[in-house]
Amino acid sequence: MEFADSKKKEFPSLEIRIEDFRRNNNEILTTSIEVHLSHSFSISYYAAVALNGVGSLKATKGWLAVVPIIQVHKGFMILHGTVLSWIVSVIDIDGNSRFPRSFELHYDGESQLGGLSGDNLSKTTYLERSFILGRADELLPEGVLTLRCDIYFSWSVVSPSYPSGRINDRQTSPFEDFLRVIPQRVCFRSDAETGDPSKTFIVFDFTSRAITSSEFQQVFMELGCNGSYDEMFIICSKQDGPDISEHVWIFDVRPDKFILSLDERKDTVGARLLKASSLIRHCVEVPLKGQQENYLELPNVDSETLKVVLFFLASGTLPNSEFGELKKVYKFSHLFEMEELQRRCATCIAESIEHESVFEKEVKRIADLHSDEYLSELLEARRRENLKRD
Repeated sequence: MEFADSKKKEFPSLEIRIEDFRRNNNEILTTSIEVHLSHSFSISYYAAVALNGVGSLKATKGWLAVVPIIQVHKGFMILHGTVLSWIVSVIDIDGNSRFPRSFELHYDGESQLGGLSGDNLSKTTYLERSFILGRADELLPEGVLTLRCDIYFSWSVVSPSYPSGRINDRQTSPFEDFLRVIPQRVCFRSDAETGDPSKTFIVFDFTSRAITSSEFQQVFMELGCNGSYDEMFIICSKQDGPDISEHVWIFDVRPDKFILSLDERKDTVGARLLKASSLIRHCVEVPLKGQQENYLELPNVDSETLKVVLFFLASGTLPNSEFGELKKVYKFSHLFEMEELQRRCATCIAESIEHESVFEKEVKRIADLHSDEYLSELLEARRRENLKRD
């Protein structure tokens, strides 16, 4: 089943400063920027800049190339017919955009688009270095080259990432296996079934029984669920057993909903969440005035983050995650006072610098912002280790 949903997004421009352009021949990555779209996925984007040709492509030697990178954090959705287009220009000494040139690459169903790899990057060269150096008085104030990159990202169709009948056709990670056995219901509001996934949300039932319980059908209606696509997912519901509504809570992380049992007499992931976070326990035991019964909204928390948190509580490990995703889980652990998760995130974040040193300043900023002595110690240990190597 596919949702016909042609969309185009224009992102805030990237301004890229390249110091000492005359002698600089490195490849540069800009800082990643996160964009939360209105439906069940988000996007991070940044740019890769090659200052003297793209990789081993001899035809690009001596040329400048700027290629954006889009990472789609898609959850249970796949984007089809995706087009990545961008316009590169140089900011001159007066602040004007000069020599604009547009580029376009096509993809389908991939989680990362762009970057300095692939067969068609010979077509992404922008300007020759010699041209820029020949106009240094206009384009290189104090030896600095400033580029502007305007990025556009579009797709034609959105579909579920686990089509019925094919869920076992590929090898899955422990994180995917963890989610795959959780009963899920894709709900839609108003006219969403006719083609607008921005009005869909997924209900994750960690009790394995609430989705099929008659007493919860009214709750789904109150949440705006006018219909559902159960056949898209594996349903492992257990309809027998005692009433579970007393301890069952709905966690709203916009757009998705998570149904958790907080009964501490049983070792469930919901009970572990309650034990791990004193703040969530307080919210449950001392609800705010006017708060809906057994309903907790977590503002500024996205669905992907809560999935990772629950996976950690169930397994004691974190899934392989990109830096941006780790950062969101770290912020969650700090906000909700989950010390063990925070230390684990800090360790993974510090380890990520070994592979992407471009994130080092950002990690230091995170440690300072949250007064995280443990993360600061990890950074200092890494700095001392690097000094020994040198």
